[in-house]
Amino acid sequence: MNKNQEKRIFRDRIDAGCKLAAHPELQKVKNLTSNEKNSYLVISLPRGGTVVGDELAKELGITHDLVFPRKISCPGQREFAIGAVSELGDVIWNDYAKQENLIDLPNVQESKDKQIQEAKRRKEIYRGKRKPLENLSEKTVILVDDGLATGATMKSAINTCKHLNAKSIIVAVPCGSIDRVKDISTLVDNIICLTTPYGYHAVVQCYKSFDQTTDKEVIEIMAKYQDSTSEDDLQSSGWPWTNYYKSFSNDRANHLKKLVMIDFSSGFEILEILLTQTPNLQSLVISNGYNTDIIDAFRW
Repeated sequence: MNKNQEKRIFRDRIDAGCKLAAHPELQKVKNLTSNEKNSYLVISLPRGGTVVGDELAKELGITHDLVFPRKISCPGQREFAIGAVSELGDVIWNDYAKQENLIDLPNVQESKDKQIQEAKRRKEIYRGKRKPLENLSEKTVILVDDGLATGATMKSAINTCKHLNAKSIIVAVPCGSIDRVKDISTLVDNIICLTTPYGYHAVVQCYKSFDQTTDKEVIEIMAKYQDSTSEDDLQSSGWPWTNYYKSFSNDRANHLKKLVMIDFSSGFEILEILLTQTPNLQSLVISNGYNTDIIDAFRW
């Protein structure tokens, strides 16, 4: 059995990021001069990939940014991707979607549109006041996720980086199937995958702890990578959550009995904070068009 086919278990995403950073190919980046490192950039796929990407960026001493591909799920099978869409609106459909004539189904098109909106929402709140990611022509991009499943979102992310004229692209993931790794390898300059275990079918197989990464965690991680912008500048600019978490927890609406929120687009973590500050709330109505976090029964 190939060494990479031996099942390798990561403690969590932080551990996976540290182990990725130790890969010999990536250690070469760590040993570059500061000026040379400026031509490298970690770009992660939120949310889980951002935790891995943060560890990698810290270990290598380079900066970190995001792209926002979103999975388009197969009707009735939420975890099975039939395609992916980027924040730019570019769509990738896999062979199954084409063979089964799923693409033009109304619920599939509705799902696609919702995922575009969710990608835009995440881009707005995660990147903060960073300058727009518009040109990567002088950058070698290290594209990071917490693992490869169908590969749909990674392909979408690769397309986004190519659209932005990345000089070269390295995909770095802790785990994936041999077939997905081979598939992705044809699209990029290099791919690093620490383990491709026999019988692999889901990213969670390679982790002891695989809790869902929250909006709040991603926001806090990416606040470290703002474009040399001071915290005071961020707060005065109205960047969505920099000052929010510090100030809102001190306020309470003790007399509020009924609350109606129309087109609530924030993450579940914001809702949790809000509910802790309304202890006597008796009626809550939420209109939510696309953020599936809010309707996750396990989180409620």
